Amino acid sequence: MGRRDASSARTPLQAVLMADSFAQKLRPLTLERPKALLPIADAPMLDYALEWLAMAGVEEVYVFCCAHAKQIERHLEERKWSTPSFQVKTVVSTSCLSVGEALRTVDQRNVIRGDFILLSSDVVSNVNIQGALQAHKKRREADKLAIMTMVTRKVSDRHRRHRLGCHGLTMALDPEDGRLLAYQEGTASGAQAMRLYPSITQGRKCVEVCTDLLDCQINICAPEVLMLFTDNFDYQQLRRDFVCGVLSEEELGNKIYVHQLKRGYATQVQNLRTYDAVSRDIIERWTHPLVPDSNWLLSQSMLFSQKKTNGIEDTVVKMFRGNVYKAETVKVDHSAKVGPSCYIGSRSNVGAGTTIAHSVIGKNCKIGGNCHLEGCYLFENCTVGDNVTILRSLLAGNVTVHAGATVQPGCVLSFGVVIGKNHTVPSYTRLSLLQPVEPEGGSEDELEYTRKGSCATLSVGSASESDGWDEEDTGELAELKPSSAAMNAAHAAALKDPSSLKEEVEWDVSLVGQGAGWKWELPTGAEELYSIAPPPMTELEDASEEDDSVADGEEMFDLADTEGVATDGFEQSVDDLELFFRKEVTETFLRCVKEKFDQTNAVIELNALKIAEDRTFADCARYVLITILQLNLPAPSIISQQYVPLFQENPPPLTSLAEKTSFLASLKKRLEEWGPLLCRFLKSLDDQVEVLLTLEEFCGEEGVFSNGDHGKTYIPVFLLLLQLLYQQDIISEEAFLDWAREKENAEEEEKVLLNLAMPFIQWLEMAESEEEEEEDEEDEDE
Repeated sequence: MGRRDASSARTPLQAVLMADSFAQKLRPLTLERPKALLPIADAPMLDYALEWLAMAGVEEVYVFCCAHAKQIERHLEERKWSTPSFQVKTVVSTSCLSVGEALRTVDQRNVIRGDFILLSSDVVSNVNIQGALQAHKKRREADKLAIMTMVTRKVSDRHRRHRLGCHGLTMALDPEDGRLLAYQEGTASGAQAMRLYPSITQGRKCVEVCTDLLDCQINICAPEVLMLFTDNFDYQQLRRDFVCGVLSEEELGNKIYVHQLKRGYATQVQNLRTYDAVSRDIIERWTHPLVPDSNWLLSQSMLFSQKKTNGIEDTVVKMFRGNVYKAETVKVDHSAKVGPSCYIGSRSNVGAGTTIAHSVIGKNCKIGGNCHLEGCYLFENCTVGDNVTILRSLLAGNVTVHAGATVQPGCVLSFGVVIGKNHTVPSYTRLSLLQPVEPEGGSEDELEYTRKGSCATLSVGSASESDGWDEEDTGELAELKPSSAAMNAAHAAALKDPSSLKEEVEWDVSLVGQGAGWKWELPTGAEELYSIAPPPMTELEDASEEDDSVADGEEMFDLADTEGVATDGFEQSVDDLELFFRKEVTETFLRCVKEKFDQTNAVIELNALKIAEDRTFADCARYVLITILQLNLPAPSIISQQYVPLFQENPPPLTSLAEKTSFLASLKKRLEEWGPLLCRFLKSLDDQVEVLLTLEEFCGEEGVFSNGDHGKTYIPVFLLLLQLLYQQDIISEEAFLDWAREKENAEEEEKVLLNLAMPFIQWLEMAESEEEEEEDEEDEDE
């Protein structure tokens, strides 16, 4: 019976796993090691994808390899992924230039016998896919033209662009069955205008247009998908060409559906910004059970007790308070401070007086004394000297940073790079031992390798130097690696041993000092927005202005002669962005409360959030204070279920004096505990006034507090609340008086709370006047 014929025999659940990203966003890292083998939380991305497929019940996986195919094959063999119940096989073709060519190659091999999961190796997921599989199967039984199901999850536009560094995405769906009607990728600035034609809306009661869906890059496909790629050589990209092509060819009748996840985690690591976000999510346990202390790599097969990553033996990892993970063979000096949210891999050492926060330290790394590492990612075998500062940067394997050096935010130091003693690497610098190659066409969607002859100079000497290329037998592509002269010079710089230098190399001294490395430029023009470090707020504001210009320049939808089209979720208001930030601050603080963090760790947690969101200390303090006040009330709607037990079940009655006294006594206890934290964040008089204005919004249930926050509960005790903030030295006398003066000329309806506070304000003014009189009398006596 032919491969494409229907068969009543059971076919195993299969998957095609793309181990080549066909992209250059992680250059120069991916020129020396495939993206699939880059570690995330100290485990290769490929292993996360394989483990999830095994959890999903997949029985056969075909791993497609193009660039660095030998490295992928060697890794699969060393890891012993293939077992009788979970067979992992490779499909190698070193001449493919796109996903389309890769899928045509898979089709030619005749290995897919039924519906299959199509997944990229850079997807990290823990979702239960059975619901989507069953829905796809049911649709296929009713309609053989239902050829594909795309998996998505809801996210805010700010989350997509700021935290993940992903482009905007607009989908038009039939809400009755989830059928995809239109698909349009945006730009770095967000969603673009989408035009809905009458043919899309005709015969439908409603069309739902969504811009709040994240494409998880998990696809459930019928075998016909491969056939369509084979029949259409114009299909190169899966979404841009295939999905849009199928939707435009309505006469063929093929249908694509969208499955929206209700729970679980699934995100593709598209760039360095996403790499940082997914790494933090793993450390914060959103990907459970794929978290470090579950030791899933060690236990993936009971047949093999010893696992290695990059030649270094994996050891058991344990979790400690504050989401700190350490392998058993780690050595940390007793005076060093590690955490919160850190991982330290096997055989790594941390010196005396060093502080590490929100970072992942790979295997066999040596961190010297009195260093400061925050928001950093170090691959295996890195060496960091004494008194080094590294902020929000990525260091690949075998990088050396000599004593006293500083690596500023957003830097990427590729394999073997050396930073000289006391040197400072500027922000957003990318360095490699490979000399830069000219981008092929300037597109983001180029290969991880380069065509022979596409650059004039690869390393010291000419491009024809034999050890600058690693050619496959086909001769169709060449993978780059540093020349022997570059490797020797870097080794000499790492050891600070000029006598071992065989040939002088002209490095970019302004960037590496007495080290080793050349600067790499990316053609995207968005290094900061897609960096390992959070983007500056100005970048986001520029993107928002571009969104506004699109909205002003043309209508987002052309719905002539159509009715009933829902545009829910398309416009992202300022309040939505502020609500997202409030939720982040609230849950960060609640986690500190729940896990009983001390003040120092709480400051570190909130400071990391402040940096990630590019906000001020006062912004954090405003919502921390409101959260403290809300702990005496029922839980607000924005928080996760895990924090609900921290709140009260019902609003407290505040009718009698006894009830008010008990209520304020409970609040006073909380302010005594967390007041010092607020004081550390409120740096100026203006910051304190801003807190009072936020308190007004909360009590009036306005702005981001308008959705069931119970803020009006505090109105009967508002005067006493202000006195309590004054007594605890959280808000100063000057701040209260400035706030009152600022409200003097406001409309009467905006002065309700000020009028309630007037006895206290008048008392402060009287006290201030008496102090001034006493000072005048003292001056006259002198």
